[in-house]
Amino acid sequence: MSSPVRFRHLAVLGLLFAAGSSQAHQIWIEQDAKGAALYFGEFRLNLHEDSPGILDKLAKPAGLLIAADGEEQAVVLEKKTTEYVLASRATKGQSLLVEDLAYPVREARGELGLTGKMLWVPHARYVSDLVARKPKLALDIVPTGEAGAFRVYWNGEAVPGAKVEVVAMSGWSREVAADETGTIHALLPWRGRYLLLSHHTEKTPGEAGGKPYDFITHTSTLSFELAKGDQSPPVPPLAAPSL
Repeated sequence: MSSPVRFRHLAVLGLLFAAGSSQAHQIWIEQDAKGAALYFGEFRLNLHEDSPGILDKLAKPAGLLIAADGEEQAVVLEKKTTEYVLASRATKGQSLLVEDLAYPVREARGELGLTGKMLWVPHARYVSDLVARKPKLALDIVPTGEAGAFRVYWNGEAVPGAKVEVVAMSGWSREVAADETGTIHALLPWRGRYLLLSHHTEKTPGEAGGKPYDFITHTSTLSFELAKGDQSPPVPPLAAPSL
């Protein structure tokens, strides 16, 4: 895997959080004029896993489009070389959601400070704007409707003190802790794409796909684009896939 890219120091930003070696892979959704796609890798490093390769470990990603009025519609995903293409795109007030409940059990080797047999459940949400949304995913990050404010939910309940990493498309990142209402206030200084990332671990053993696990780790992302703000620092070059 490529080494983390070093980014420019911007004095006006004050506290800068450099993501450490505990950073794990995630899934996230991007959307442009051509449509929407799901990526698997590390947003911060501009790393997109491919197929044949690590992308193939996403066994059954399931998509959902949620309208502004709450109506839900299943979304078909088609695997390509470096992404899954979604058959729908989000418009005003809508969200695209994807999760994979069939990722294979694997051995955790210190990621996120965890060791043992892990069942990993990745979740992703993309929003077309930052109006308030209701949670849907088991671990979900949604806009509150207030500028720069987002709330973290676990099974529909807000999570006080939840840790969220805010990542810009340049690779700049900062970790923020939620307040007693599960709300974070994110610094979003640039135009362009952002990703919010959070984790939650259930320390309950079980079995999935015929294999035992010691705990379940959920990773959830929220991605969106901002049309206003300063010019973004350069995006790091596309990193080589892990395999």
